[in-house]
Parts: sequence; C-alpha cells; structure tokens
Amino acid sequence: MKTRHSKTPSQQCRYYEVDNIFEYMYEIYINGNHSQLKTLYKELRREARKEFIAFCFEMVSPQHRMQKKWFLLVVHKALFGDGRA
Repeated sequence: MKTRHSKTPSQQCRYYEVDNIFEYMYEIYINGNHSQLKTLYKELRREARKEFIAFCFEMVSPQHRMQKKWFLLVVHKALFGDGRA
C-alpha cells in the first residue's frame, strides 16, 4: 500500500470513512494500537498534527491537563517510541 502524506483531516475522514478522524485516532490510542496511531499521525499535515494534539488535551480529564509534560511524554512515546536505541 502506498504511503499517504500531508493529508487534511477532511481527506482522512473520507479515506477512512469516519466522521471525525481525531476521535478515531484518539480511540486507537486508548485501545493501545500505537503503531496504527503512528501511521495515521504521520499521514496528517503539520497543522492537523497540532490540531490532533490539542484535541487530545480536550479529551483528557482536567486533573491530568495540569500535568502537560506527563501527557506529552505519553503521546510522544506512543507515536515515536521511548527513544531508546
């Protein structure tokens, strides 16, 4: 399958036949399928990636929003691994 790059959220919604690509990606993250999340994340344009991270912050409970560093580390680890060689 050809790799997709630099797609808008609306293009992704049509391609994956979902109403909201960010909700779909968030559910994938919650279900622990991090490799699929990484693929979907890389398919998005830079602006859409930022929108997805903002969406994740909205979905997280207020008590965890206070711990932004923790949340960013969790999302970063899911997308890019733990950084170990």
